[in-house]
Amino acid sequence: MGKISSLIAVSFWSVLIMFLLVSCTDTTMNSLPLYTEAIDYSTPLPAFHPSTSPSSDVTDLQEETQFVVLPVDLSVYCTDIENGFTIEYKESETIQTHVSQTWVSPKMDGLSYGVHVLTTRGTYNSKLSFVQRDAVVVNPETGEFKTYPLYHNLYQNNETNDEFAEGYGFADERFFIYIAMTNEEVPHRYRYQIMKLDILTGEKSTIVADVRELADLEGYANNWMNESSDTLVFNSFNKGMLGKVNLNTGEWTSLAEGIRHSWPFYMTSIAPDGESFWHTSLDYRQFRLYSKEGQFFKALPFGDNAQARLVLWSPRGQFAYLNYTSENNEIVEQQDHTEFMEIATEQIFVYDRNGQERGVLSSHKDKRYIELLGWASYEQETAIVHTYSWESFEGVVDQYEELGRKIRSEFQMYDPELAVYQKLKLVKDVNLLKQPRAVLQHHYGTLYAVDRELGLIAEVSSNGTWVDSGNPEELVYVVNDGSSGEEQTYVLHKGAENGSTPFQALDLRPYKMTEGKVLSRDSMSYMTIQ
Repeated sequence: MGKISSLIAVSFWSVLIMFLLVSCTDTTMNSLPLYTEAIDYSTPLPAFHPSTSPSSDVTDLQEETQFVVLPVDLSVYCTDIENGFTIEYKESETIQTHVSQTWVSPKMDGLSYGVHVLTTRGTYNSKLSFVQRDAVVVNPETGEFKTYPLYHNLYQNNETNDEFAEGYGFADERFFIYIAMTNEEVPHRYRYQIMKLDILTGEKSTIVADVRELADLEGYANNWMNESSDTLVFNSFNKGMLGKVNLNTGEWTSLAEGIRHSWPFYMTSIAPDGESFWHTSLDYRQFRLYSKEGQFFKALPFGDNAQARLVLWSPRGQFAYLNYTSENNEIVEQQDHTEFMEIATEQIFVYDRNGQERGVLSSHKDKRYIELLGWASYEQETAIVHTYSWESFEGVVDQYEELGRKIRSEFQMYDPELAVYQKLKLVKDVNLLKQPRAVLQHHYGTLYAVDRELGLIAEVSSNGTWVDSGNPEELVYVVNDGSSGEEQTYVLHKGAENGSTPFQALDLRPYKMTEGKVLSRDSMSYMTIQ
């Protein structure tokens, strides 16, 4: 295993990455055969604060002396760096720009492209602000790129509902789906248009000219497109309205109400293919499984579960799981983050994608606890579980300090399809694993790899995240030094073929891969792995 590079964090979501040397070329891409993401894939995230519908009648206010000319020229350029290249843009004290989304396009002629959505905000005049979004399409092999404007919009200060006017993925190998927001021809509200961008030519076409219902979508919640690319699903924060747009016909359908959320959390967990979702309903006190059409499938009562948060999906969406600790038993606090207190788990319930129970994981011993470390990809996704005892520390006063440690650890694999356990032996040397698989998880933390044939598990890093390339034989990960902000990227095993990060309806993964490159979702730097 070899360290590739390191860099100090400077970006909006996490940290820029240094990459292997690739020459940047001019930005025209005219000769290129150009062709071509939304918690944790579903863990709770701080939500946008619910807002009221704004007034978008800004025509009279535009007569004030303007400070900028729209659209803003971002002056995007490419720079060679050690081990790769990075796409940069013009910085300004009065205009704020950041990479708000990063997508990996489907392959065409064996090549996938990086598509980055840039969000720019600033002051238009003394009474109006603006938001602008652009797409930067990058050839990861050569560094060639092209910038396409998506839309820009004026609004009175703090009165914009543009959070869901962003990208949603690809309709096919070539067309990028997004929502544009304008002030045009609709007084007292914004116009929301569903658009598609041809990333080969930059041509934009309209799917739906005006989705009137989106103007009433109070509060931003999780919205997504399904993997089949035929449906956009929308969900409001407070009222919990659920609606969809058929991307083939442009028709809007109201599906359900009551799929509401609780500040500051989103209460939905979206399946990776976008076809279904779990909702943590405080009204029903149930975990409820729905199709993307709003059809109700399954209810799991909260009961005495002290961990009534979310049912989480496995990375490929074949299974879902729920942590359980009885309120009637002694609650073991492992870490106290005030409202985000972590407690030890007694049981883990595993379900298939239809909500049918596929196993109840437990240590089966008193004063023993269990955690799901993640999932390894084989023919079926396989759960990797850790059982342990807890030793409390004395005299801990810092609320962010760990309150104890895990001792007497045991590890197992669990195949939910076959309901079969397999014991795993913990080894210190990861190189003893001859056919390693990454244990993919939902968050930064301790990374593990397993070898099913040898029955071995090894700790790869005490703090990091795997980069999912869609190729289970390719093991690449990023380690974050929280104190210095430094990140380093490592390759444990390079696959024979370059993989590309697979589609997920709600794509919150911090790092992605395409064409042998690692890219961060909040920057436009490309690092070659070897």
